[in-house]
Amino acid sequence: MQKLIALIILLATPALSICLIDCNTTKCADLNYYMKKCNKCKSVGKKCAASFCANHPELCKNNQPLRPLSVATAEMRDERLHDVCMVPLFAKFTFEGNMNSTLTPDNLNTLNIVFFEQTKGEAHKRNIGSVRNVLANYFALLYPELKTYAPKKASEQVSLMIRMKFGKPLEQCSNLDFHTIIDTVRAEIYKRKGIPLTKASESYQNRNYPVTISKMGCHSEKLFKPIR
Repeated sequence: MQKLIALIILLATPALSICLIDCNTTKCADLNYYMKKCNKCKSVGKKCAASFCANHPELCKNNQPLRPLSVATAEMRDERLHDVCMVPLFAKFTFEGNMNSTLTPDNLNTLNIVFFEQTKGEAHKRNIGSVRNVLANYFALLYPELKTYAPKKASEQVSLMIRMKFGKPLEQCSNLDFHTIIDTVRAEIYKRKGIPLTKASESYQNRNYPVTISKMGCHSEKLFKPIR
């Protein structure tokens, strides 16, 4: 009788049914899945929380997803930013003196040909530093042991992986190379995070450059011309 009553309650409240069934799965690691299925739930299952927090550590507190998460709102609750566009994509990691707190979807979307061409001061050196920081965090996503290495060894390993993946060191890359490298890696990061993608175009000096950006409704996405 108790099982029958529980079934009747679930059938009568589809939202509750979704939270209990669809939000106790490792599919929650996919941000798009979580936002569509589970973001409005008062609580989610252990599998859901564990998989989500493993893939989106900066969107969690006490091993539970922040609630509710938002898109393009800059919403703060309990001194934590809940905006999926503005929260760092990676757990805290310092590489060659650079923090990864600025590696958010909004910022990563805008790391393209315009950014690299307009970098002032020692432009090439700064561009290399920006690209290495993104790549170090990307490689740490693939190979978490990278975070445990001593700083010198971590730098050496990142340099080696860059040459293996892209065929040459960053010192030999042009700004267009930087644009292409980041576009490739950005797409791979977003796919692993479960962030939907879209193809867009960035204009610079009367030329159009293709870019792959997120498709969540973030403010930065509006800076680009969609490719239909």
